[in-house]
Amino acid sequence: MDRDLVSQIIKFNAQTNGRERICRLLQYISRFLLGYLEGRHNAADILEKLKKLEYMFSMTRKLLRFGKSLDFLQGALKTIHLEDYVLRMTLTLSKINQAFYLLIDHFIWAHNVGVVKLNKQKWTDLSARFYIATLILNLVRDIYDIFCVICQEVKIYQARIKRSQYVNGDSNHSMVTQNQTKGKVVLRVFNENKPLFLDFIKNAADIPIPACTLGYLKLSQQTEGLLGVISSVIGVATVWNPLLKLVPS
Repeated sequence: MDRDLVSQIIKFNAQTNGRERICRLLQYISRFLLGYLEGRHNAADILEKLKKLEYMFSMTRKLLRFGKSLDFLQGALKTIHLEDYVLRMTLTLSKINQAFYLLIDHFIWAHNVGVVKLNKQKWTDLSARFYIATLILNLVRDIYDIFCVICQEVKIYQARIKRSQYVNGDSNHSMVTQNQTKGKVVLRVFNENKPLFLDFIKNAADIPIPACTLGYLKLSQQTEGLLGVISSVIGVATVWNPLLKLVPS
């Protein structure tokens, strides 16, 4: 095995975020398989094992994130000083909501292991409300960033078209150039802003999960698991390659 790959695996595994993302991926793979196998004959034993696996990965994630709420509160103190008003508001409020979401998650974990006695459904719904608020704020930020980069690219291409018209003085040539550039704008924006679009896909895939918990949506367990797998794969990729992580975040 390549030494660089081994070093990267060791580095990834040494990070709490890396282990938590892997657990999340395995949790949603388990949920997807539960939905896929549900109702099939002679699958009762496998379904029981998958339920235990999903619960185990969920509990492990809660433990790995213990104390993480303080990190997000500290992050909010940093993002509140960003110059861009939209980024300042969305990122700061997102981090505050995520801090409360994780704090409540700690209490749910304590209830599950028998340390305290809580109304689990009530606390789970409260946690989901903070989580969905976090995701909505993240999506607003992503859409705002996408709008900004597209506007910037459109201005660049419009300037190029004008220069092409001036140099060639040929209206037919100008129309061809304009049609070609329209197709290139989207590709160029995506290629140069992969972290932004990956973050958008991740948040868009995640948002139905708390929505289902709160009863706003009704999706099958298989669909919910698939969405969780998609967002988890992106999450793993951003830890594996920090260049794919959206900044600031």
